[in-house]
Amino acid sequence: MTETTSQDNKPQAPFDPVPLIAQELGLPARGVAAVAQLLAENATVPFIARYRKEVTGGLDEVQIRDIQEKRSYLIELEDRRVAILAEIGKQGKLTPELAAKIVACMSKTALEDLYLPYKPKRRTRAMIAKERGLEPLALKILAQEAGDPEAEAAAFVDAAKEVPSVQKALEGARDIVAEVLAESADALSNMIRDSFEYAHDVTGVRTTASEAWQLRAGVCQDMAHVMIAMCSSLGIAARYVSGHLVGDGASHAWVEIADPAHGRVVAIDPTHRRRTDLRYVTTATGRDYRDVAPTSGTYRGEGARATLTVRVAPRVLARPSR
Repeated sequence: MTETTSQDNKPQAPFDPVPLIAQELGLPARGVAAVAQLLAENATVPFIARYRKEVTGGLDEVQIRDIQEKRSYLIELEDRRVAILAEIGKQGKLTPELAAKIVACMSKTALEDLYLPYKPKRRTRAMIAKERGLEPLALKILAQEAGDPEAEAAAFVDAAKEVPSVQKALEGARDIVAEVLAESADALSNMIRDSFEYAHDVTGVRTTASEAWQLRAGVCQDMAHVMIAMCSSLGIAARYVSGHLVGDGASHAWVEIADPAHGRVVAIDPTHRRRTDLRYVTTATGRDYRDVAPTSGTYRGEGARATLTVRVAPRVLARPSR
């Protein structure tokens, strides 16, 4: 069991997930505690359900498996919380307010979001570009100021800083822009949604990102296409995700964006202005809708047999150069 540490580094009582599990699942704490103890002793779920009814209060296999999954999640969450508190404390940046937010966090995603500003960054191309003095040029590109980008970039050419040409200056500036936008994926998603009217029947499966942007209207697939196109134009790696949003009743689409500074992928749903969570079920990823068109629907019948015929037609997208 994980031992927690207070802000003054004094050992605290070992973390006990039982009260949280009992509250969330609506199960008796005594039965949950018995299951947790048996799981800690490496007992299997079927064994506990069949042969330890007297200590679990008769909990069935489904309830025991729910306890197992929730217990694993909470222990992993607590281990990560302890590590994050220690790392931020080592940096000398752990304020009482920040510590309180971290301690109150009950989601791995939310916990990582709190940690992000304090997470040591990898050395990226954007960092190298900043060291070469290209950040002011990147800020001009971000601000979309009027003017000639190549003429602006000419002022930053400096062989001593390993920026030998206008092209290299622009490449470095774009690396900085890409990193800023990857870290600000939420802002990019909100900008797209603010510009769009969610509307059926104004676009189709063949509508391009450019056409959807000109219309400023469409559905989730169109917003995903537009976000991918914007990312691509800035050199940000992004891909289309096809899947389902639990409770939405239909197929859905969102975007995954590479965040090289932190070595992660950020999943954003521009239609709902939010990052994805456990409600999002991925079925496939690709470049766009045509790569991963979803198969969705419900068949109802009277028990009669049905035959489904599928034909696959492979198509070569590109051949490797020799």
